[in-house]
Amino acid sequence: MVEINHVQERSNFLNSSTIEEKTVCPYKPISGNISIDVHENEEEQVRYAWDEKSKGQILGAYYIGYTIMQIPGAWAGQKYGHVKTLTISFFATGFLTSLIPCVILQLEDALAVKFFIFVRVLIGFLQGCIYPVFMGLWGSWAPSKELSRLVSIQFAGAGIGMAVTYPIDGWLAKELGWQSIFYFTGAVSMLFAAALGYFCFDTPAEHKKISQEELTLITSERNGTKNERLTIPWASIMTSVPVWAIILAHGAGNYGIFVMSSYMPSYLHEQIHFNIESAAILTAIPALLNPVMTLLSGIVSDFLVGQRQMKTTTVRKIMSTSGLCVAGSSIALAGHVGCNAPMIVFFLSFSLSFNGVTCSGFKANHVEIAPGLSGLTFAMARETR
Repeated sequence: MVEINHVQERSNFLNSSTIEEKTVCPYKPISGNISIDVHENEEEQVRYAWDEKSKGQILGAYYIGYTIMQIPGAWAGQKYGHVKTLTISFFATGFLTSLIPCVILQLEDALAVKFFIFVRVLIGFLQGCIYPVFMGLWGSWAPSKELSRLVSIQFAGAGIGMAVTYPIDGWLAKELGWQSIFYFTGAVSMLFAAALGYFCFDTPAEHKKISQEELTLITSERNGTKNERLTIPWASIMTSVPVWAIILAHGAGNYGIFVMSSYMPSYLHEQIHFNIESAAILTAIPALLNPVMTLLSGIVSDFLVGQRQMKTTTVRKIMSTSGLCVAGSSIALAGHVGCNAPMIVFFLSFSLSFNGVTCSGFKANHVEIAPGLSGLTFAMARETR
């Protein structure tokens, strides 16, 4: 996304970095609120002088456990209960996240990297079940005429979480130190787990305060089936053309979203030279636009199906195609604007926001093609990264 520059002399900031110099934008002072990273307490900020390889291994380690746990996580939710599985996942993740700074502060650099990688793999393992299990819940809870909106709300929540968390984390790192980020996010995760376990139920029939009207509306479309009691027809799933079409669409969308969510803050900080607080704020821009587009696409999709009587299949194809094409072309355009930081942020924001449109496309389609096994088919699709 940046132009190649052969620079002979670089700032002290870049001299201390091991990033390949040919892929880094030249150092230029930036006026205004967005500024180059300057640390008053340099010794504290470089407590762990990890190179790019180590940081890449730490970031990537999460996806090892995350990928492994997709299908087993969906199966666990179906067998032991979706809410129970999610509660354990969020609480254990929060606990491990809070534990990270307590341990690595006692370790030397090399050992700290190894421990961090191990914990990241473990956290990924715990969180691998989350999206498949949530999708399994929609198989029990979502009325067909409200499916797009409900699924879009779920995915928009993830975008809102990113948009809120990035600026908070940037402020915490600057004011209270990097350790506070782990304590804060860990505590939020554990509190959410407690609320989830107390207020949520696997099926409408288990909810003690649901109205009879709502219960009838939901269960009348389910033909009396429950996710937990279905035998998994592996042969039919593996030979289903619609399932494989959705899996391929997921693979196209997942690659961009995971790369951007993992590396965009580091990219803005280390390649474009925004300070960590500014990079966090700018990363929040696309993260905030994504849920807006996600929610809008859900509303439009349900309107087209419910009010305009458009075929559900047609709506799913429109949302999938438009979301993927606009998101992909925006990333490509960001690679042709050199080191123009505002344009890079604009195109990345546009890409991430339109990726949210796919939530009303192939992502919602899981519940329609396999309502009792939507979590499992979603897990299979999530493996494509």
